Amino acid sequence: MPHEETEKHDGVSGTAWAIDNDHMITAGHVCESATEAHILKKAAEELRLQQHGSDGLLLDEEIFARIIAFDPVKDICLLESVGHPFVPLVLAPSLDDVEVEDPVYTLGAPKSTFPVRTEGHVIQLNAEDWPGKFKEMLFLKLDIDHGSSGGPVMWAGQVIGMTVILLRYPHESCFAVPVHHLHEFIEEHLH
Repeated sequence: MPHEETEKHDGVSGTAWAIDNDHMITAGHVCESATEAHILKKAAEELRLQQHGSDGLLLDEEIFARIIAFDPVKDICLLESVGHPFVPLVLAPSLDDVEVEDPVYTLGAPKSTFPVRTEGHVIQLNAEDWPGKFKEMLFLKLDIDHGSSGGPVMWAGQVIGMTVILLRYPHESCFAVPVHHLHEFIEEHLH
């Protein structure tokens, strides 16, 4: 797909995707790890992205993006990379029409392999049985792996969340930041 990116730096890997022509979003812990690697190396405050085409092949052009907003609590990071023809994904307005057991999928870079489409379904629209911040997240049956962090959760052609936490128990499940948190974060930092 032309609008997903594999984000990599010094062993840190995740997935970023376009929300408009100049901005991408990914998991906050991906940016946090990359930022720590930059601080240790005293490198520029940019992330190097590798772009893959819709055929899955790595494109020649390297893309550099800077972090413009980061929320470690909600685990969201907003990136800016001007001058690239990103095709943005459409964010669902809310979770109002989504139901438990609805089919979903994510696109990502598990173990730095890209693109990988992983299919599953919604377990809970909010993980009320889990403690702390997890209560506000989507609980999904998706068998993701390291590198899938930040991948869009797709439902009916729209993004309803972003994968952030892989769970080993129960197996093949994960947490995702729900779309209303993505809308709030984008609105706060871009408008």
